Amino acid sequence: MTDKTSLFSHPLTMNMGEWRLRLAELCQDCANADGGEEAEPLRQALHLMARVPDADETGIEAMGDHLPPQAHFEALLALGAYDSAAMALMPEQASYILSRSASGQCLASVLLPDVDEEMTSQAQTPALALVSALLACLTTMAGRAPRMVLDEDDDDAGFERAEWHVPPGVRLH
Repeated sequence: MTDKTSLFSHPLTMNMGEWRLRLAELCQDCANADGGEEAEPLRQALHLMARVPDADETGIEAMGDHLPPQAHFEALLALGAYDSAAMALMPEQASYILSRSASGQCLASVLLPDVDEEMTSQAQTPALALVSALLACLTTMAGRAPRMVLDEDDDDAGFERAEWHVPPGVRLH
């Protein structure tokens, strides 16, 4: 090891498209996770929500304002209080419904003020369903780009946003 070797890992900065892609992937991971795998997706959700890039341009409020301190969140996870940890990720302005069927499947719907419709997700546990639905809302909000001003005669007047895609041959970690 040299004197310039860093023992700390600093997260790389993400642009809004990369952040949105990671939200969508984690949303799907939460919906597909088994019941005993709640801690890691919840931890990843906290880390992503704390790192909103360029929030002012997208209309997403600073998501880190309401998030619990890392030590408090880790204590909830260590105690197995996954439902409480998931609730700690919910913004105060969020509306949500959580239900569980007799067969054990959980369904959550989340509505954030800047989203036109609620997002619903099904998962093995209440915590995973709630976080998956929340991440779906955030993915929707992150997908909004500033509206393009087009001429009235333009045939592409319905085009309102540009989608970000992973460049060919590039892997995101």
